[in-house]
Amino acid sequence: MYNKIIKKVSIIGIIANLLLMVLKLFAGIFSKSSALIADSMHSLEDMLSSLLACIGAMISSKKSSNNYNFGLGKAEYIFSFLISIFMIFTSITLFINSIKGIVIKQVVNFSYILVLVCIVTIIIKLFLFVYVNIKYKQTHSILIKASKIDHRNDIYITIGTLIGLVFSYFGVTFIDSILAIVISIFIGINGVKLFIHSFEILMDKKMDSVEEEQIKDEILNDEDVLSIEKIISKPIGNQYIVIIILCFNNYNDLKRIHENIFRIKQRIKYKFTNIKEIYIETKKNKCIDF
Repeated sequence: MYNKIIKKVSIIGIIANLLLMVLKLFAGIFSKSSALIADSMHSLEDMLSSLLACIGAMISSKKSSNNYNFGLGKAEYIFSFLISIFMIFTSITLFINSIKGIVIKQVVNFSYILVLVCIVTIIIKLFLFVYVNIKYKQTHSILIKASKIDHRNDIYITIGTLIGLVFSYFGVTFIDSILAIVISIFIGINGVKLFIHSFEILMDKKMDSVEEEQIKDEILNDEDVLSIEKIISKPIGNQYIVIIILCFNNYNDLKRIHENIFRIKQRIKYKFTNIKEIYIETKKNKCIDF
């Protein structure tokens, strides 16, 4: 279900952004609007991002095997990493072209068609943002999060483009190139954020400290647990593998310890849905509560 939602969101994003890219590119070339051309390139980036997200979802949906014991969940973050690099590259290219537009004093030809294109884009992107935001709350997928951010930024960006067109109607044309620079910076900032988040997961950053403390509290509620030696977490896609080292009372009662371990696992997996698997080890010597 998780990967099916990602694929569905991605396919809708590909179709919508392809149509918007073609519409904005032709309108931008016709009017010589740097901001609208930049906006069309952002739609191209969104379309390719959705395509990569779809491929990533297909790969990450592969089940565990002898070669890949925990499945291919990290493929989602590899592809989000690639998307972030593409976003940063697009940002730099658009920034340079926008500066050139200011230097050569590029003129924008106002057209009511451009205004209509902007309004249509805002409406479509608003619907897409609401839809993708609902799906993100269901999955917390980094790929869907990237799509959500793109749709939200598109709304702001296209509103900015519309403002530039209004200024061009009154003969103030440099605003268009300035807004194109703002667009490129928006893309770059989100690209860097996505890059950092993807990099952290690929480098096996542990789960959130607050959530780790919640797991610790849940374990210590068991009267047979003496203390916790260590909690180690490793990300696998959008979930975690957790290794817990515990010290129990009545260590020699192996049957009771096994029952406690089973009970603790069940409670944690029920309460924390982002945990894929739990491994609990026991330590006979005195534990150090961290």
